[in-house]
Amino acid sequence: MNNQDQHVSLTERSYWEDTWQSVELPKPVDLSDRSLRSHANMVFHRYFSDILQTAGVQNGRLVEIGCAQSKWLPYFAKIHGFTITGLDYTAIGCARASELLRRAGCQGEIVQGDMFNPPENMKARYDVVLSFGLVEHFPDTAGAIRACAALAKPAGLIMTVIPNMVGIIGMGQRWLDRIIYDKHVPLDGEALRAAHEKCGLAVLQCGYLMSANFAVINHSNLRPQIVNKLARGMLIAATAAVWVVERMGIRVTPTRFLSPYVVCVARNPSAP
Repeated sequence: MNNQDQHVSLTERSYWEDTWQSVELPKPVDLSDRSLRSHANMVFHRYFSDILQTAGVQNGRLVEIGCAQSKWLPYFAKIHGFTITGLDYTAIGCARASELLRRAGCQGEIVQGDMFNPPENMKARYDVVLSFGLVEHFPDTAGAIRACAALAKPAGLIMTVIPNMVGIIGMGQRWLDRIIYDKHVPLDGEALRAAHEKCGLAVLQCGYLMSANFAVINHSNLRPQIVNKLARGMLIAATAAVWVVERMGIRVTPTRFLSPYVVCVARNPSAP
């Protein structure tokens, strides 16, 4: 048994290996694309840019934990000038992350390893530690966040993004694919903040991001296939309707009920 096995997870290695084998690689983040399909990327871009500027963090080293399928490692290298590293515990996840870097023409280091027992040279090394959809798969949320924070330098940033399973996204996930819903610990903004603070981190910002994105609901187990495709079309159409309203200048405030993501940015203590 390795250290990963000692930390209870709601997902197994085989789950991620099967998942990455069955999905296409994401398209790169293209800030010149002003179409509706790029709306989510632009929201994240504005959020990351504001956070990094406010925190006074530019360039430096950034690591993404759980980096398989990551379109964000090339983004942080090209747009914000970071030296990038990815950490994933599956071989296929690392291979796909490496391929995304190759396609983007980016230099970066991809490491296969256990976040709970990372290589010694990765500890306390990074100015920014980033994770997307990671910590909510562990019943001990604080333990997962503590493992992430161990890679941050003193005063480094820990940026955590998770799906909002306490709002309408969680309701839809539970209804359309309960198997996948049960692999998540539903966390709202207050719970995510508390988990970071339990690790001794100073929370700079915690809340909800984006007006809506129903397309983040994963219903890969929904059958028959025609119903699956119909559900996908309806989720995309509903999302597009909200985004069109925003493009018309009508602000839709991110909320606990409607937003697809919960985000937290915290700073590592400046001294051990």
